Amino acid sequence: TLILLAYLFLASSYALLTPVFEAGDELWHYPMVAHLADGNPLPVQVFDPNAVGLWKQQASQPPLYYYLGAALTAPIDTSDLLEKRWLNPHVSNGIITADGNNNLAIHNPDWSPWSGTLLAVRIVRFLSVALGAITVFYTWRIGRLTHPQRPALALAAASMVAFLPMFLFISGAVNNDNLIMALSAVTLYRLIRHVVGVPAVHWRDILLLGVLIGLATIAKIIGVGLLPLALGTLFIANWRDSKVETQHLASSSFSSLQTGEGRKKQEKRETQNLVSLLVRTGDENKTETQNLASLLVRTVGQFVVLFVTAFVVGGWWYVRNVRLYGDWKGWNAFIAVLGQRPQPATLAQLWDERFGFMQAFWGLFGGVNVPLPSLIYTVLNWLLVIGVVGFMLYAVRILLTFTRTRRAPLVTLFNFVEQHFALVVCLLWTAAVVVGLVQWATTTWSSQGRLVFAALPAEMVLLTTGLFALLPKKVSRIPITLLAIFMFMVAAYAPWGIIRPSYRPTDVSLSNFQLSDFQPVTFDNTVRLNTAAIEQRPYQPDTPLDLYLDWELLAQTDKNWSVFVHLNDPVIDNPIAQRDMYPGGGLLATSFMQVGDSTRNHYRLPIPPTAVTPAALQLLVGLYDVDTGLRLGDATQLTTITVTAPPGDLPNPTQTNFGNQFDLIGYQLSDRTPSRGEPFDLTLYFRAEGAIAADYSISAQILPQDIIDTTRYGNHDQPLYTTTWQPGAVQQIDLTITPSIDTPADIYRLVLKAYTQQDGAFTNLQLAQDGRLTNDTDLTLTKIRVTP
Repeated sequence: TLILLAYLFLASSYALLTPVFEAGDELWHYPMVAHLADGNPLPVQVFDPNAVGLWKQQASQPPLYYYLGAALTAPIDTSDLLEKRWLNPHVSNGIITADGNNNLAIHNPDWSPWSGTLLAVRIVRFLSVALGAITVFYTWRIGRLTHPQRPALALAAASMVAFLPMFLFISGAVNNDNLIMALSAVTLYRLIRHVVGVPAVHWRDILLLGVLIGLATIAKIIGVGLLPLALGTLFIANWRDSKVETQHLASSSFSSLQTGEGRKKQEKRETQNLVSLLVRTGDENKTETQNLASLLVRTVGQFVVLFVTAFVVGGWWYVRNVRLYGDWKGWNAFIAVLGQRPQPATLAQLWDERFGFMQAFWGLFGGVNVPLPSLIYTVLNWLLVIGVVGFMLYAVRILLTFTRTRRAPLVTLFNFVEQHFALVVCLLWTAAVVVGLVQWATTTWSSQGRLVFAALPAEMVLLTTGLFALLPKKVSRIPITLLAIFMFMVAAYAPWGIIRPSYRPTDVSLSNFQLSDFQPVTFDNTVRLNTAAIEQRPYQPDTPLDLYLDWELLAQTDKNWSVFVHLNDPVIDNPIAQRDMYPGGGLLATSFMQVGDSTRNHYRLPIPPTAVTPAALQLLVGLYDVDTGLRLGDATQLTTITVTAPPGDLPNPTQTNFGNQFDLIGYQLSDRTPSRGEPFDLTLYFRAEGAIAADYSISAQILPQDIIDTTRYGNHDQPLYTTTWQPGAVQQIDLTITPSIDTPADIYRLVLKAYTQQDGAFTNLQLAQDGRLTNDTDLTLTKIRVTP
C-alpha cells in the first residue's frame, strides 16, 4: 500500500510538472486521441512522411489506448490543438546539448493549463497514471507467486518498478506503453497463477486469458507475443493436472488395500488400478509419448478456444492492416513514416549503443534529451550488472539440481518448468520483448531502453531475484530497504530538480568572457543585443565555441524571431557551423515577450572535425522569421575566430574513421570555389588501423546542402585496394572531380563514402566514433561554392 501511494504521488508529480507535449512521443500520441475523440474513424496511414497527419507514425499503432483516452476526453473542446501544439522549429530532439534548446514545444505562460487541449492531455496522462498503478500492483503479485517464501522480494520488485524514473515519466505521459505494461502484467500474473496458484484451469479462465491477450494485441503489437506463452502455460497446467490425477489414483489404490475387503475384490481393484497407472504413467520410458500426445490434444483444444477469443477481441485490427497495407503488422507503413537506418545495424553496433539504451531505460526525459546526472546512471548500471550475475548464479544452482534427476528427460524437463514456472515465464517474456526490440532496432533508430517496458514487471522480478535471492532472508531485508529508498529519492528528485528546471528560462553567467570592444546592437528597433561574450582561447577543428548573448525586447511584436549564430567562412561566404534557436534557450517566443523583457542565452557551435585550416572565420549573429526566412535587420559580425590546424604534417589533419577499418587523417583541395565544368583536385590521406580483409572503394560526390536532395552534380569513384595497405602506413589517394556543366551556382557539400561492391550490390561503410559505429555513412568533408 505504501509503495502504491508513493507511486501515485510521484507519477502525478511527473504528469503535472512535465509540460504538455514534452513527454517523449506525446506530441504524436495525443493527436490520435484527439482525432478519435472528435468522432473520426481510425486514420489510414500514408507512406509519405511529408504528407502524414499530426500523429506521424503513431497511426500505425494498435488503437486501444487511443480509444480509451478519447472516451475520457470526448466532451472537452480541443479545437485549440494546433495552437497549443506549437512545435519548437529548432529543437535538438534526441540530442543532449550544453546550451539547452531541448523543448519540443513552445509554451505560452498565459495559457490556462486546465482548459481545452491542455486539460484533455492531462486527463489522459492521469489515465496513464492509473494504468501504471495496475502495473506496480501486479508486479508485486507476480513477485509473490515467484517467491512465496520471501515476500520481501516481491516488495523489492514492486518498488523497482514504482520508483523507476523512466517508468514514472512514461506513466505521467500520453503513451500507449502504459496500457501494454498493465495488460501484460495482469496476463503474466494469470498465466503464472494457473500453474502455481490454482488447482485446475477452467474454461472461464481460458476465456478470460483470451480476452486479456486480445486486448493486449490491440494495445501494442508486442502483445501478440503473449499467445505462445499462453500455449506453453496451458500445456504445463495440463501436465500438472495429469500428475495430480495420477497421484490421486495411486492413493486410491493404496487405500482400497487397507479397507478389509475380500481378497478377490482387492486383487481385482488393484489390477484395474495398476493397469490404469501403467497407461497414465507406468514405465515413463514406454508411456511418455502416449501421455504427451494426450496432453497435446487437450492443450491444443484449449488454445484454439483462447486464440479464437483473442482474435474476436483484437483480430479485426490485424485484418485491417492486411487489407490496407498488405502487412498484418502494418510495419511497412510505420517504417515509411518513421524512417530507417541507411543499412541494418549489426549486433556489434547495437552493443555500441548500449549506454544511450540504458539511459533511456533508467531515465532520459523530454525528447530523449534531458538526462539524469551521470553518477546515477553509473550506480544503476552497476546494480544491473550485479543483478544479472546474481541471477546467473541462482540459475546455476537450480540447474544443478535439475541435472541430478534420474527420470525420463521430458518428465524431468516438464517437472522443472512446473516447479520454477514463474521464473521461466518471466525469462521467456523478457527474452521475447528484448529479441523483438533487437529486430526492430536493427532496422530503425529506435534503440531505446524504454521500449522493453512491456516486460518491465518480469524484468524487475528477475533483477531483484538476482540481487537478493542468494542472500539469507534476515540479511537481505536491509539492502532491499536501502534500494527502495535510493530509487525513491532519485525518482522524487527528477521531476523537481531536472525536468522542471529544463523548461524554465534561466540566465547564464558571462564569467570573464565579455568582448572588450563590443557595442550594443539594435535590430530594426525591435530587439537589442546588449552583451556578447566568448571565451578567448585557441580554436581547432572538432572543438566547441561557446558564446553568450544578452537580448532585450524593445518593441512589441507579433513575429517569433529566431536567433542565428554563424561561423562564416569568407572563402565560400557560407557558414561551416551554426546554431539557431528561439530566445531563452529555445523556450521564449518573441510574440509573447513584453517590452523590456531580457534573456541571457548560451550558444554552442561545434567546429567540424574536417574544417579547412588555418582559417579566419567570421562570428555573425542576427534574427530571422523561420516561417518566411525574413531577417530582422542585418546580421552583425561580433568578432573573427582564428581556427588553427591541429598537430600533424599533413594538410587539414583530421581523424575520421570508416567502419573501424581505416582513418581519413588529412586532405587537400586545389580549389574551394570551382567553376562548373572545370575540374579540381582532391587529395586524401588514409591510414589503416590493421589488416583489412576486403577491398574498398571511395566515392567523392558534390551534393546539395539539403541532405534530402540526393542529386549528384559531380563525383569520382576510385578503388582503394585496401587489402594491400600496411597497418600504420599513410596512403595518398588523388582524385579529380568536375562539377557538371548544368550545376546551378550555389554552395554544395563535398561528401565522401567508402563502400564495397559484390554481385552488383553496394555496401557502405558506417562512420565510427570512439570505436562505435554510427548511423552515418556520408562524411561531409567540407563545403564548396560552384561558380558560373
